[in-house]
Amino acid sequence: MHRVRKRSKQRRWALDLRLSLLVLFTLSWLATESGTSVLLAGFGTGLLVAALGGPKRLFTQVRGLADGFFVPLFFVLLGARLQLGALIDQPSLLRLTLALLLLTVTIHLLAARLTRQRAPAALIATAQLGVPAAVVTLGLQATVIAAAQGAAIITAALASLGTATLGTARLARQAREAGAERQAQPAAHR
Repeated sequence: MHRVRKRSKQRRWALDLRLSLLVLFTLSWLATESGTSVLLAGFGTGLLVAALGGPKRLFTQVRGLADGFFVPLFFVLLGARLQLGALIDQPSLLRLTLALLLLTVTIHLLAARLTRQRAPAALIATAQLGVPAAVVTLGLQATVIAAAQGAAIITAALASLGTATLGTARLARQAREAGAERQAQPAAHR
């Protein structure tokens, strides 16, 4: 196997990537046929690659393929299934969106306080998109949530990205202020 990988690298065959994609598509087909989520196929393929100890370049190749194609495709397909208009039509969904966002921020602020972290760091940690997207995808497939509820969950997740941006800006401002204070201190106090 080592010799085949070496030859693949020398000849730029990307054999590890090709085999990983073959496993991914096979598991995806099995997941579709058995009525489970394709997300599980991706997870299973990741576990297999980790267990086999794929080369470091495989991570880069898979990451490029995922970020450049599969992740955008996933979010486009998910977005096409959601009913964003329902957020405006149904005030209860707006309340759900706001409640999810407030709970996310509150939980992270409490965790930061318990672990003696700064509040801006907690705001940065509120950034959520992967797990809510997976929850909505699985919930829609299992028909345990409606497309309108999925829209509320994803909207709250997107708003958490805005909260993380505020935390980043606040943390950067605090760092600049601390640097300016250090510069302003006389050399004798250092």
